[in-house]
Amino acid sequence: MERTFSRPWASRRPRDLAREIDILLWDLCTQSGFCTRLKGADLVKEHPYITAELFANLVLEAEGMEPPLYPDHVRAIRKQFHDRLGSVEVSEADWARRSD
Repeated sequence: MERTFSRPWASRRPRDLAREIDILLWDLCTQSGFCTRLKGADLVKEHPYITAELFANLVLEAEGMEPPLYPDHVRAIRKQFHDRLGSVEVSEADWARRSD
């Protein structure tokens, strides 16, 4: 018997931005090999607005890389950020309004 779901998992969004960022970090680890110790809750707490550029830099720096030396990685991570979060910049307040 085939299982069907009313909505694909990717269309379900956590109401919590930190959780959404954790999912993005997991995707970066499993799909691209960027397995950092960054946590969504820490990023949201430390940065009122998180941009795709900032996020990409934080991920690469956590990997011990200098972002300016890896523009292709920066671009790829920025794209994953945008694809996952639907914007190049997000805040906890913006996310909460979107999730309502």
